[in-house]
Amino acid sequence: MIRRYLVLVCFTLLCVTSPLAAQETSNGLPRSVDINALAYYKTADGKSAGFCSPIQITVDRNPNRTLSVGFIEHEIGSFGDMWRASAWMSTVMAADQTGFNPSTTQVTFEYTGRIDGPSAGGLMTIGVIAALRGDTVRADSAMTGTINPDATIGPVGGIPHKIEGAAAAGKKLVLIPYGIRTELDGNAQQDVDLFEHGEKLGVEIQAVGDLFSAYKLLTGVDLPRPPSAPAPNLTNDQYQRLRLKVDEWLVRFNEQEASLKGTPADHVSKYMQGQMNSAVEAAARARRLITGGQAATAWCDAVEAVTFATEAAEMSRSMWVHSDRGLDEAKKYARLTAALDSKIRIAADRLKQYKPRTLAATDVVLNGYGLLAEAIACQAIGEQFLDGRLSIPIDTEQFDQEAENLVNAVYYFNFAVLNCEYIRDMLEIAGNLEGQAMPTDAPVTLTTDFYRRAAEANLNQFEKVVVDQRAKASDVNSAAMRTSIMHEDENYLVTRTMMDHALPRIQSLVGTGPDFELAWLGTAMQTYSRSALLMAMHYSLRVTRDANNHINGLEREGSLRYMLDFAEDQAKRNIGLLRRHDVDPTAGIIGYQTGSLLRDRELTAKLNALWWLWDVNLHARTLAYLGGFAGAEETMPAVEPQ
Repeated sequence: MIRRYLVLVCFTLLCVTSPLAAQETSNGLPRSVDINALAYYKTADGKSAGFCSPIQITVDRNPNRTLSVGFIEHEIGSFGDMWRASAWMSTVMAADQTGFNPSTTQVTFEYTGRIDGPSAGGLMTIGVIAALRGDTVRADSAMTGTINPDATIGPVGGIPHKIEGAAAAGKKLVLIPYGIRTELDGNAQQDVDLFEHGEKLGVEIQAVGDLFSAYKLLTGVDLPRPPSAPAPNLTNDQYQRLRLKVDEWLVRFNEQEASLKGTPADHVSKYMQGQMNSAVEAAARARRLITGGQAATAWCDAVEAVTFATEAAEMSRSMWVHSDRGLDEAKKYARLTAALDSKIRIAADRLKQYKPRTLAATDVVLNGYGLLAEAIACQAIGEQFLDGRLSIPIDTEQFDQEAENLVNAVYYFNFAVLNCEYIRDMLEIAGNLEGQAMPTDAPVTLTTDFYRRAAEANLNQFEKVVVDQRAKASDVNSAAMRTSIMHEDENYLVTRTMMDHALPRIQSLVGTGPDFELAWLGTAMQTYSRSALLMAMHYSLRVTRDANNHINGLEREGSLRYMLDFAEDQAKRNIGLLRRHDVDPTAGIIGYQTGSLLRDRELTAKLNALWWLWDVNLHARTLAYLGGFAGAEETMPAVEPQ
């Protein structure tokens, strides 16, 4: 079975990056900006060669009132699929970071020649922002690097040859992703120091880790964002309420531990006992953290303890039924014990009955619906295992196919059940949150459309850049590689299933109207958050795995450190933004404190920390947009209504 490296994220309370600020298109459109994209290719004799080509980005009014991205080609196939996906992602990231209203603005990319790949993502995002703001990009500059959903610049390849292409085009400044000092020269077959390489060619090389520093270097203008803020803390009342929830989860852990001890030893496999051992360690960490006054991360570890313990206990008991009464009875037992149809219905009813009056309370509902969507996806995946439509090997243990599918089904059912329980706890913790009211005219539909498209752009880019390229390298079709990566990475499996199955089920549970509008937004945000991490992990960070698909390393540790530092700083800024506008930031503080502590643990915990911090920013900025103050401290040019 896949080692579930994102255990904690399935239970995100209230966390976060940024949507659009409440602004329409600015005056003076249409407006264009020229940028210089870098790429490299193989020549006929097998050598690598870099080139630098201008791309013109134009922003104009959009009479269709929907997010539109256009491509003007001077040759058939000028834009490859990966490049198109990256252009879409750059456009939604520009909206995300600056606050323009994408339903009133059309973005067009024009290019002469042929280009493909995601490596111009950061530069294209800067180009769209500059065109919107009326800023100018240095004509003697070029840049390479992807754009990540947290506004960090992701690593790319072929940089020595791209620098050569920039020098040949007369460029004087080249920005490259932070964390890459040396890289292989494909022609010389040896590593070169990129900064020395640029100096020899008369090109200044600057390493950039995020959109804000890159924008300053290319335009000479600071891209506004909320001011720096100190690390946030919970009030004593908030801390005590959270501590009570930690105690409740530890009681659940004790119950599951006792359940496993009551199961005959011959039905408890090595894998299942290993999961219980992990649960015991997590529970011990939670108790130590409570003693040290770290309730947020203690709560996270207590949830992890219950997750592992329930997995071990229910898997063992299902195998017991399977051994004594056969597969059909074991399937019935798994479904009956989970009782997911009723638990999902009850969770949806709880969310419907929780009528949010404030922005902070609205965020509780959005998180709840995101968790509900995950629960529905996990139930659907579990059913696929029980029906034999999906099979994933379980570590190195020798299970027959029936037992393997049964254990996998119980695993996903367990996650669905815990999500439903978590929704209940989350609503109880939140209570009646006070502060700024949720505006009656909040742009919920527009925000939903933004995140829906952003999630689609993320997933499209992941499948073009990662899935299709791996399929080509392995000489298999893309469909087969999708299945292979879903076996390897449960985040991909859950994300794809959530996008395909969750929303119709939620609509059948909550109906139409305001409840469904919030449900759709919460689902869109959750799929965006999950899909965002796919590209970062598989492309920018390049995680590596062992034979059992456990994450055991990554190629770009420096990039992860930068991402964590940047995300933590952004979280503090965005929590401060909420406080200044009378929005209770309790949820964000919990996410911030959890992410800040997890980043000091092992690699899987660091990746969990990154997602916690990204979610903190995502939800905080969404509340700012819904509340109408996202642009209050991040000014854009004057607005001209349409």
